[in-house]
Amino acid sequence: KNSQLKIMSSKVSTNQKLIVLALLVVQNASSALLMRYSRGVLNESYNPSTAVILSEFCKLFVCILLIVFGIGESGLNDKEYPSIQSKIIYLIKNSGYTWVPATCYFIQNSLYYIASGNLSSSVFATLQQFKILTAALCSVFILRRYLVWRQWRALLLLIFGGVLMEYHTFELHESSQLSNNNDPIKGTIAMLSIVTISGFAGVMTELLLKNKSINKTKNESNDNINDPQSMMTMNINKKIKLSIWDRNIQLAFWSIIFGFFTYFMNILFFSDKSSTNTSFFDGWSSITFILVILWTCGGLLVALTIKYTDVIIKGFASAISLIFVCLGGNYLLGDTLDMIFLIGASITIVSTFNYNDKDKDNN
Repeated sequence: KNSQLKIMSSKVSTNQKLIVLALLVVQNASSALLMRYSRGVLNESYNPSTAVILSEFCKLFVCILLIVFGIGESGLNDKEYPSIQSKIIYLIKNSGYTWVPATCYFIQNSLYYIASGNLSSSVFATLQQFKILTAALCSVFILRRYLVWRQWRALLLLIFGGVLMEYHTFELHESSQLSNNNDPIKGTIAMLSIVTISGFAGVMTELLLKNKSINKTKNESNDNINDPQSMMTMNINKKIKLSIWDRNIQLAFWSIIFGFFTYFMNILFFSDKSSTNTSFFDGWSSITFILVILWTCGGLLVALTIKYTDVIIKGFASAISLIFVCLGGNYLLGDTLDMIFLIGASITIVSTFNYNDKDKDNN
């Protein structure tokens, strides 16, 4: 009976991973293509900040509902925090440095709209994989992690694939051979800013989700085990272990706060004073609302990835979605996809799989 239960649990676990993988591929590919269509083909003029704000509102609302109906667990017990209002108040008051990654994610998501409007689908999706590079470097320098030679080799391949596609993009742009492409220099700057912010924000989010301190190292717990003050600090830190949904509420709340701040600053100091269009939903269309839904699903899928799968599944999803984005951008949106682009995308896919591959000497 025990063996049968183990087999059944492993099947459920495998099915969950496959479902999350499929959903990640669909979400990554569809959001990239639809954003490219919205900003690069139709040239819709809505403010990207408004789209990000609404998606964060949706994410906040969904996470609250999941906790209320018991679908998503919360680290706050019902005895001390009986109502959802008391839980939300505690989470906001005890956010700590959650505002840092929340601000980073808001800026990153807003820049996505700029990058997608100025880069072809294949270049956009390939440069997006540079998140692996920045995440790896931040993990090494901030979290003191160790990368094996295979991973360093994969990162070099990743850089080579991205540089090849960028060089070819600028070459085609100068000869006016690119279709549906506005300003590759502007798009490249936006995308490089995205991947840089993403690496730092990812490390900060990992620390939050695992309830760690920035200054905590692998040997701190052993070195300070006989220190009463450090033991008391550790007990306080472990008193309440917040769940993924708790952290998502904190991240969404601070993203909304920063989003409205930037939105009103833009209206006061950077918008056209003679313009009569000051509505929050100016320039929006049905496509914009679909994008908001996709971004909301993407944020929740990241939480499910952390809960049910590992970084390898996420790497597979990124590589597979890159294939769909390149082909879909070419056949559906008319983006350029020649042999050099295919070589660069293939190198990026190989490096993604290679970086996330498991081996015995990986620490």
